[in-house]
Amino acid sequence: MARYSMSLLQKAVASKNYRWFDDGKPFHLNIIGIRKNNPVPNRFDDYMTLSAFNGKDWIYFEWKATTDPGSYWLLNPGNVKGTAILKPGQYVDCWHWLPMDYVS
Repeated sequence: MARYSMSLLQKAVASKNYRWFDDGKPFHLNIIGIRKNNPVPNRFDDYMTLSAFNGKDWIYFEWKATTDPGSYWLLNPGNVKGTAILKPGQYVDCWHWLPMDYVS
């Protein structure tokens, strides 16, 4: 059973003056991370959702996730400046599709 709904998320997005992608373009995905108020380290205690128009119907998925780093990475950062934690907000066009055989 879904914890959230697409209409609830649309209202939340509108209340923050964020952009909701509803133009029907392929891969215009509404990916939303919902961070718990009191996170517990090393637990999947947040949610991620995906809403998109597939050319015919709206699709909606949600799953348990984590939006914050675990204790190990907080105590042992992979960067000398520390462990990054994404600031709440909307980040339009920051994700890109790459071919399956992409090698960095």
